[in-house]
Amino acid sequence: MTDSLERFLQDLRFDVPAGLVNRANAAAAPRVRSDHERPMGRRTELVAGIAAAVLALIVIGTFAYVRGVATPRPAVPALPDLTIKQYQTLIASNQGTTTNNFLNDQCSLNPPESAACADEAAALIVRLQQYLSDLNQGRPPARFAAIDGRLRHHLGLVVADLRALIAAGKAGDVSAAATALTAATNERDTLSREAGAIIFSSQETPLGYMGIVSTGSSNLLACDLCQKLVSQTPVPCQSTQGPGCADEVAATTLQVETFLDSLVRGFAPDSLAAKDQRLQTDLEAADGALDAMSSGPIGGDQIMRRTGLELRHALSLVSQDATDISGGG
Repeated sequence: MTDSLERFLQDLRFDVPAGLVNRANAAAAPRVRSDHERPMGRRTELVAGIAAAVLALIVIGTFAYVRGVATPRPAVPALPDLTIKQYQTLIASNQGTTTNNFLNDQCSLNPPESAACADEAAALIVRLQQYLSDLNQGRPPARFAAIDGRLRHHLGLVVADLRALIAAGKAGDVSAAATALTAATNERDTLSREAGAIIFSSQETPLGYMGIVSTGSSNLLACDLCQKLVSQTPVPCQSTQGPGCADEVAATTLQVETFLDSLVRGFAPDSLAAKDQRLQTDLEAADGALDAMSSGPIGGDQIMRRTGLELRHALSLVSQDATDISGGG
């Protein structure tokens, strides 16, 4: 047993406390009694040997733990910070292989439930996953941090829609395949808009920026479904089964995210940067509430009531922010 113990200690590669193995050997070895010593039972000797071995193992375990804690572990390398040009190039390259060649017309020349459509959807999923992988290779510039999150979100949604399209085709469900294709195409349009905002992003003059804000705010006010959503009482879409709720949420989300994207494409001059930050923060809050509302059946009516109030509050702040900027205040 002691030979194995010594080999175990050597494998651990730390110095054994002086005399530890010798004491374990002595405890485990049979004692030679003198004539004056009282005979010791074999059971008692065995217990003593086991106790010594256990003590040795406890000491060894303690040393091994301390060594493991104290040994420095290699640090995980931090992601590089991408420059604006690097990030724009990454987006443009992936846009060319995904949204610009979306399904290569295989789902319009062929029925959505066809094998040809499903095969093209599967190939597109691979390219979209590569898009996400490329985004994970570095951190976006601060200017694009928020839209980078939205871009990843919509990439995930379009992949889910394409998988639903493939599943519907395999099941021969014509209606479900058509619905999934429509959803995927809508996400394609969103991805194209976001990519364009990043690729062509440039700083606006104060007058040009105020015009962008005024247009975005006016579009929100002119959106009938948006106004219908926020004007509901006591709160927007308080019931997950409310008629037209999904359409109202989708329409409002489109307007809010289009507004956000326009603020990336033509970003604020330095003199209006602080006000722009408030506006974008409130638009992001509205977008987050809308995203939660779109998951209403999962969260239930209580979630819808809370997020409805959050949405109404956020859009009220957006209106105030836009007035403050467009008025030159």
